[in-house]
Amino acid sequence: MDEAVLPVEAVSPGVLAEYVYRAEAKLPPADAQEYMWRVRREAAALPDVTTAPVSFQPSTTSAFDALRLPDLPPCPTGCGLSDAHEMQVLAEFADARQYLVHVEASHTVPRSMVVPKLGDEDGWRKVFAVTPPTVGMLLQMDQIMTRRLLHTMLHWLEDSDDTHPPRLSRLRGAWVYALLARLDKPLLADMDACVREIFRWCWHARDVLASTGDDVDTLNVVLCVCGFFGQGEGA
Repeated sequence: MDEAVLPVEAVSPGVLAEYVYRAEAKLPPADAQEYMWRVRREAAALPDVTTAPVSFQPSTTSAFDALRLPDLPPCPTGCGLSDAHEMQVLAEFADARQYLVHVEASHTVPRSMVVPKLGDEDGWRKVFAVTPPTVGMLLQMDQIMTRRLLHTMLHWLEDSDDTHPPRLSRLRGAWVYALLARLDKPLLADMDACVREIFRWCWHARDVLASTGDDVDTLNVVLCVCGFFGQGEGA
């Protein structure tokens, strides 16, 4: 096999001695024949198995743990939905999703809505602030638009983190609810993260507002419907 891969013609003892001398003196090979001889000589000197020392220090934190989000604070006593109320909210949310599917399948929805461009976040924030969501508006949104607007809503919520306390108006809450009702399952990875971040923002906002005695009903509803997508952490 070696002869087939690295063919080297037979050489006389004198030539071989010269090859050895030149190799040990670290002189360059004089021709291709000498070069091939050196390659075979070096290959023959290699061990069949090569080992190297491995230094391993066990980590106290796994890579998975390092990627985990920080734990949420416990829900303030009396602020969360009761089990019965949570089941009611989820049932109504599922009905709303089915209704949108039914209307879309059985009616031709006119594409007459005048809205900002998809990338115009400031324009959409103005829409979210003054215009309530309607079935007609939602049915003119495809999944690309729905996902983009949920990201826009998340950015708006995050931009309001400096307000004390953070606020989620009923109108903005209605838009989050409506966009989630329009969102198809299963979620893509970016939307899975987006819905989770909306959930966590609402959770922290409720934690702050609970200490002030403010209304947290809208936050509770959004937290509950986020759980519909598997993002709930004990809302």
